[in-house]
Amino acid sequence: MSTRPVKTVLLVEDKSGLADAIREAFNHQGPYAFNLSHAWSMEDAEKHLALHSADVVLLDFALADAAGLEAVTRTHAAAPGSSILLLCSENEEQIASAALQGHVQGC
Repeated sequence: MSTRPVKTVLLVEDKSGLADAIREAFNHQGPYAFNLSHAWSMEDAEKHLALHSADVVLLDFALADAAGLEAVTRTHAAAPGSSILLLCSENEEQIASAALQGHVQGC
């Protein structure tokens, strides 16, 4: 019986309710699928990424200490090999899409 490789995921989210819901969703995927870490701010995320790698960064698009393209740019600088998935509301969707397109073109 083979096991799936563990993926490391960093959740960068400053709203506790949403962070708890996301953590709960990951908990239902099985203990060997994901290693989920949580950072409450961009500053915490940068500190974490300086010490640990992440396959995926789930990034709140509206953090208090970094929002929008600044958050994407800082995350990409701290974790250039990581996939970045933006968490945004419907109101932020167009802006987030434009930010990602602009950033990806520079990669």
